Amino acid sequence: MVTLASARDERLLAAAARAGCVCLFLGLESFRARSLELANKSFNVVESYGEVVARIHAHGITVQAGIVFGFDGDDEGTFENTLVEATRLGLDGATVSLLTPFPGTPLFQQLERDGRLLTRDWSYYNGKTAVTFRPARMSPEALWNGYMWFRRHFFSRSCILERLRRSGVRPLQSFALNWGYREFPKEADEKAELEKLVKVQVDQPVYRFGDPNARVDLGICYDQLALQDSNNAPRYFAMAVQEMRTVADNAPTHQPAAFNLGIVNLHMGNLEESNKWFKRAVELGRNTELGMRAQKILQQHTFSP
Repeated sequence: MVTLASARDERLLAAAARAGCVCLFLGLESFRARSLELANKSFNVVESYGEVVARIHAHGITVQAGIVFGFDGDDEGTFENTLVEATRLGLDGATVSLLTPFPGTPLFQQLERDGRLLTRDWSYYNGKTAVTFRPARMSPEALWNGYMWFRRHFFSRSCILERLRRSGVRPLQSFALNWGYREFPKEADEKAELEKLVKVQVDQPVYRFGDPNARVDLGICYDQLALQDSNNAPRYFAMAVQEMRTVADNAPTHQPAAFNLGIVNLHMGNLEESNKWFKRAVELGRNTELGMRAQKILQQHTFSP
């Protein structure tokens, strides 16, 4: 393990190489400066990543990067941006994790104060198989899906070969390591994880007390379960609509409920109903992130906003 600051020490790297070091773990954490700033890790300067990785490679040492998703500066564009940058740098490998607020840490205390914790079942607090809090700029389900999307693409054959081509250091060793990481959850396991996420959502106090955001998040989980499980899709779609309509009926200005009702109905093939809800989302805020996304979808499906 090495810090970004230590990795600039040429004598240290040369001594490590002479001693037989073949791989260093480098905690990059994030490729977004805002995320690092909010996590009090602004000492990680994103613009220096390329120089540091190249310096380590120059000594014949591979880089295993630590990457974490879920910081308050992260949104749904973070996953693709991270993949592009990680590939460009020629990272030899990565340990990819979900941000996890372990009990007793300042992060846990902050999220507890903000009412953003989803569960106190500590078995979920492992950084790999469950989202345990409500992210700031996306739903828990979107964080889980983005995390899995990144893992699939980062450890795909084409991405492995491109990263190792750019690195040029110990390619056979790195290929074997990357191939081992390809054992990520398959579709059946993803469905089980979504079901686990549903349980977490239903058990959280904010859901039981009728928090609209918690209901919309649960509806999103049901929608994703419908897409995963064709045999039970009608039931899951109905449950998704029920959760989101409850919010839309009781809080007509709740834009996430309107937008996600558009998404669910689009997945169900109910284009007229989908059109109605996307238009509602636009009316509730044309210049917001969801409003702009709704306009784009309406245009793609030849609807008029």
